[in-house]
Amino acid sequence: MSGVESAVAVAATTAPKILASIAGSAARAVTRRALFRWRVQRRAAKTLEFSVPGRPYRKWLKSLEPKDFSQPVEEVSNALALQLDSTLTDRSTKWSTAADHLSRALQLVEATFPAIAAELKDGDYRQLTEQWAATRSSRPRERLFVEAGPDAALSPSDLAAALLRRSDARREVRLLAFDLGEVDLGAFFEQVAVPDVPGAELRVLIGDFGAGKSEMAESWHRQSIRTLTSNPAAPMPAWLRAREMFEMLDEVAAREVSLEDDSS
Repeated sequence: MSGVESAVAVAATTAPKILASIAGSAARAVTRRALFRWRVQRRAAKTLEFSVPGRPYRKWLKSLEPKDFSQPVEEVSNALALQLDSTLTDRSTKWSTAADHLSRALQLVEATFPAIAAELKDGDYRQLTEQWAATRSSRPRERLFVEAGPDAALSPSDLAAALLRRSDARREVRLLAFDLGEVDLGAFFEQVAVPDVPGAELRVLIGDFGAGKSEMAESWHRQSIRTLTSNPAAPMPAWLRAREMFEMLDEVAAREVSLEDDSS
C-alpha cells in the first residue's frame, strides 16, 4: 500500500467518527441555544431571494437531530424540506400562498447546513457541509416531485429539473438495447426537429419501427420543459404512456383522427 493509499484508508476509517461527533455538536447547538438559531436564520436568509418566517423556522431548527447532520444534505434534504414546508405552511399565510413554497423550503434546507457549519466555527465541519449543501443536482428535485405528488409547489426551474431527469432515464433505457449512451448520439439529438404545435391541436407521429419516433417525441417533450423555465405560465409538460391512459387515448384518437371504434 502506497503512502497515498494509506492516508486515504485512514481518512475513510476516521471520517465517520469525526462526522458523528460533529453531528452531535451541531444538534446540541441548534436545540439548546436560541441565539445560535437566530444567527443561523440570519446567515441562511442572506443567501435567499425570499423572506423566511423567523419564529417557525427557528422552531424547526430546534427539532433537528444528530442523524440529520450525519448524512450528506442531498440524502436528507427531501424529508427535511417536506417537514419544514409543513411547519411554515401551517404558521405563515404568506408562505403557504407562494406558488413555489416547496421549492423554497428545499432551498432553505440547503442554505441551513452551511449556515450552521459557519456558526459552529469548525473548519472540518464547515468544509464537509458546504460541499454537501452546494450540490443542487436534479436528483433531489425528482425525488421531491415524486414524494410530494403532482401538485407539488415547485418552482418552474425545479420542476423542469425533475422532468428532465425523468426524460434522461427514459432515453437511457431505450439506448441500452443498442449499447449506446446519450453522449454517443448527442449530435443527433441536437438535430431532431421539434414541431411547433399550437395549443388544443393533436399531432400523431407515424413511422416504421426504429425510425426514431420515441426520440422525436422525447425531444419535443424536452423542449416543452425548457419553455416552462422561461415562461412559468406555459402548460405543464406531460409524458403519458398508452398503457396508462389507454381508454382516454383511444377516445381522443377516435375523435381527432377519425379512427373507427371497433367496440361500437
